[in-house]
Amino acid sequence: MKKILLTNGRSPITLDFVRNLASLGHEVYVAETESINFCRFSNAVKKMFVLPSPHENRVGYVEALAKIAQDEKIDLFMPMWEDGFLISDHKDKFPSTCRVFVGEAALLHTLQCKWSFIKYAEELGFPIPKTKLLRAPEDLDSVTFSDYALKACISRGSGDVYRIRQNSVLPSVVPSADKPWVAQEWLEGKIFCTYSVCQGGVVRAHAAYPMDFVKEDAGSYCLSFAAVNHRGILAWTKKFVALTNYSGQIAFDFIELKDGTLYPIECNPRMTSGITLFTTEDRIDQAFFGKEERLITPKEGYQRQMLFPMLFFGWQTAYANKKLKKFFQNFFSSKDLIFNKRDLKPFLVQPIFLFKSLKDSYKYKKKIPSAFTHTLDYEPVVNRSCVVEVENVG
Repeated sequence: MKKILLTNGRSPITLDFVRNLASLGHEVYVAETESINFCRFSNAVKKMFVLPSPHENRVGYVEALAKIAQDEKIDLFMPMWEDGFLISDHKDKFPSTCRVFVGEAALLHTLQCKWSFIKYAEELGFPIPKTKLLRAPEDLDSVTFSDYALKACISRGSGDVYRIRQNSVLPSVVPSADKPWVAQEWLEGKIFCTYSVCQGGVVRAHAAYPMDFVKEDAGSYCLSFAAVNHRGILAWTKKFVALTNYSGQIAFDFIELKDGTLYPIECNPRMTSGITLFTTEDRIDQAFFGKEERLITPKEGYQRQMLFPMLFFGWQTAYANKKLKKFFQNFFSSKDLIFNKRDLKPFLVQPIFLFKSLKDSYKYKKKIPSAFTHTLDYEPVVNRSCVVEVENVG
């Protein structure tokens, strides 16, 4: 049994992971910046802590987490969102008995940025989609792609992503040195997402799933997840992780063309939905503690979903792509991330979270997915911008 500290207790993904760890006999502690969060209502959580937001008090946030690790004698601390970028700069503040499972700061910053990640992958010898950096408004006029994705270099949760077709009216975005954007050629193919746990350049656990049912609104985010065994993606991930000697959680988005060519689209060096594809029988906890030499993968075909978003939005994608039959098959056979008959409270309090999400969307002037994670999102300052960081990582 280990004592494990996680952040981002508002996320259904974290809630699912907490339940997984607790069912394996671990004591799980959760720290959050929001007093209203899913994990607060879960009986799988040993103790809940509410901390200051790193947006308002970065030093206070890190020091509070380090104190929890010290007081509760935590064995493993895992940031479960972009607060990991902040934590990576301050690992030395944590007690030596607590392992902080997060990658190295410079590499994380490079991978997070959609421009520097693509350029870094190219430097490592991987084929990449044609991508142009935009650092001024006039750079938009020089884009020659007839169909492309316009994306902020630093964004998440499908925010700040637009598809631009020939003769489209450009959105009112203003690229700058402080907030650069990229134009990336639009490639037709099948999109896959991954999640991996890595130690010392070795992939210890890995999951891949196609993006079949999504919430489409400029960008897209996945609503259901079905594990697939994709050898090409696994080989790509292993090679990238080995070349970068990466340790920590990491996820990639790929597009596979009809001829089988794989192109990386972006990287998320943190927890993503793929972690929910591992069951207690898979023992993903061994990937974090380094006791398992085998590669841990979920059972092929195992499915999870976000029930209410699938109900409200997933059918629209299915209807547009003539996949209603598959939608209903997935909907009635996939386990919800939140519902658990032994831990019902998080499922029952969902109306509270919906109201809070609507309120935060208005407060922060963001779409609901972006507002939901706002107080844990990491926005690098100018001298740590993604464009500068790529020059410092070789």
